[in-house]
Amino acid sequence: MANPRTPLPHNITLPEFEAREWSKKVMMAYCKDHDIDASGNREEIRAKIIEYLKYGKQEKEPTRTPRLGYRRRNRNQEEPAKAEDLVPVNMKNTYRSRAFFLKELGPQFRFTRIFREFARQYQGQPYGRLVEAWKSYAQPKEGQSPQAENENDVEYQKFIHAYQEKHPDRTLRDAIVAWYEKTHS
Repeated sequence: MANPRTPLPHNITLPEFEAREWSKKVMMAYCKDHDIDASGNREEIRAKIIEYLKYGKQEKEPTRTPRLGYRRRNRNQEEPAKAEDLVPVNMKNTYRSRAFFLKELGPQFRFTRIFREFARQYQGQPYGRLVEAWKSYAQPKEGQSPQAENENDVEYQKFIHAYQEKHPDRTLRDAIVAWYEKTHS
């Protein structure tokens, strides 16, 4: 029996190939020389060479799609989303969605946590429906200025801070209860 490390001749025939045992390294080298996929175990590589010797060069089907990697897109070429486009699941702050919301809601629009949580309710529905719902949700209530909600937050924060300074032995929960009693009594 011949040495399995002997290189495979380029003009080997199928019977000659099948008559001997070849090492994986030798078969891989033959595959590379003949542009045959050299991945797999010894038996798989042997089967690929046999197929090559029987049928000739076959078009390889890709086993997986090649990774394209990160490509920076030209934002000027992207069109903003349209009112009839559907809100994607886990909507993100993309150029398309941001341009749409700025156009529809004005320059004061921000992708805040509150907006993202609100938008979750509208996943799979048109952007237009989300905009209309957000407009009715975000507009100030009757008799309330647009800053009133933010002012209440500031007042709450000041109260909690002052309460914790006065009562360092108390918990945050005690401070929240005290705030609730103050505002709802």
